[in-house]
Amino acid sequence: MVQRSVDVNPTQTIYTFEAAGVEIVLRFTTPFLPEDLDLFARPVTYISWSARATDGQPHHVQAFFSASADLVVHETSQQVTWSRPTIPGLN
Repeated sequence: MVQRSVDVNPTQTIYTFEAAGVEIVLRFTTPFLPEDLDLFARPVTYISWSARATDGQPHHVQAFFSASADLVVHETSQQVTWSRPTIPGLN
């Protein structure tokens, strides 16, 4: 996809991509609020996305997200466990 724009704000970065008649918008939101230092210290970013047709045609769109466990540890030698919850309607 071609990156059409990026909008960097204090707590959110928004990317817009387009290809084959589809626009994808990715929002990375990090709740860094200086008045709440406990919240500010959390290494958390929320990712949301939306898709829309730009050519008026129907499209089948899927998204896949993957992140390295290195993002959540201080040292790469630390052990990480994960799980995949079952949520009705989502795979």
